[in-house]
Amino acid sequence: MTQPKVSNKKLEWFVIAERESGGPLCIDYGWQDVPFGEMDLSKALQAAVADLQERFDYGWKLQDSEETRSADIVLLDCHWETDALYEACSWHQSWMPALGFGYQQHKATYHAPRKRGDAAPILGDAWHVVVMSRAFDGIMQNFRVAESNADVWKLRLQRSLSVDVKHPQAMLLPNSADPNGRRELAKHLTAEKQVSEYVAGQGTVLKFVSTYYKNHWLDAGYMAMVGQSILSHRNTQPRTFTLPEGRRRG
Repeated sequence: MTQPKVSNKKLEWFVIAERESGGPLCIDYGWQDVPFGEMDLSKALQAAVADLQERFDYGWKLQDSEETRSADIVLLDCHWETDALYEACSWHQSWMPALGFGYQQHKATYHAPRKRGDAAPILGDAWHVVVMSRAFDGIMQNFRVAESNADVWKLRLQRSLSVDVKHPQAMLLPNSADPNGRRELAKHLTAEKQVSEYVAGQGTVLKFVSTYYKNHWLDAGYMAMVGQSILSHRNTQPRTFTLPEGRRRG
């Protein structure tokens, strides 16, 4: 389950697999450069996505094996240059457009449909799938978009990093010989924190606020967990992550 996050000059991505305990295991993370300046913005983003699709098709080596496995599902954040990225997702059957909404984020707050229907055929755990239509190369196509509650999934990701590594729902990270790279990843993953705020007419609300100017791997990581939940929904039933409060691993 992978998720590229679109930022100014890169597509940051975060890849997780499911451990036997059901918890997430980050097997890789990185970025794909976007060739700005060589072509217009939409084409540059699509070119970067095409390169990532090839990379993810190559896959990652399985443990104790020379065999590789490609990504089962890839959620692509489509809040920016939306139509161009929708079209890029249509090139590959494993790629799905995704939109995450936190409290008043992107001028909207996440609202799950009350029941399934033609427009929202799948309801999951703090996410749902909607059907949209666009014309690609002059041909109308229907496709599915995953919408999720960003605040819920960011909290789950950060809690999975804060519990003891032996906890069945702990997020495990890959070994790294570059302490600076791991330090930058940690800054991204903790770039937002949940706070409570009183809002007139609504009472106390919970929302995430920024503590660092780069949060791209945080967004990529939580959407990768949404992808894992979507796969669990396809195979059995939606998995609900319940984690105790714990101390963050430093």
